[in-house]
Amino acid sequence: MQTINLFSEYDSATLFDKIQREAAREINQWPETYFAAGHLDDYLNALKERFYPRLPEIDLHTGIELMKEKVCLLSDLQPGAKPGVHVRVNILVYEYSFKGELYLLGCHPSQLVPESAGVCFVDRAKHVIVIEYTGFDKSPRQIINVHREYLSALTACYAALKIEFEAFEHTFSAFLGSAAESRSKEIDHRRRLLSTMQLMR
Repeated sequence: MQTINLFSEYDSATLFDKIQREAAREINQWPETYFAAGHLDDYLNALKERFYPRLPEIDLHTGIELMKEKVCLLSDLQPGAKPGVHVRVNILVYEYSFKGELYLLGCHPSQLVPESAGVCFVDRAKHVIVIEYTGFDKSPRQIINVHREYLSALTACYAALKIEFEAFEHTFSAFLGSAAESRSKEIDHRRRLLSTMQLMR
């Protein structure tokens, strides 16, 4: 399993800007034939399909709660303890299933994102996000309450990010149309220029 920082690795606005720049770069390399009557919309739709980021589906309401045993360093649980000593402890684990490109769940929405008191992992084989809490043996009720608060914040972050992605979808379509129009004007200008040069010969 690999650790993941949910909703806190990179900014959504930066992601959207990068996608737009890459799509515009591709449109600027399209040949003239793409701009023939009746074909441009097909190419634009195909480009949007390829570039538009689809936020993964994640079910934060029906997770699985598990108790597991884990061997940890005592110094991780008790700062100042003798280094190198291992202990077996009970940990509380929550698993949430997801579908889609998981890296997009690292995208930071415009609202404040809380830090997790647990450690978040992704299990790509099982398609689940795993959140582990140590210290359950000492304060089980506190750990459960901490997770409930964190889950509530994650749900709000996911909802905010979903709204941002939906808004981007609308602006992205308009952006692609504008980029294609600029490229079409550039092609027309070049054609007129070539025609003028041929007439002057």
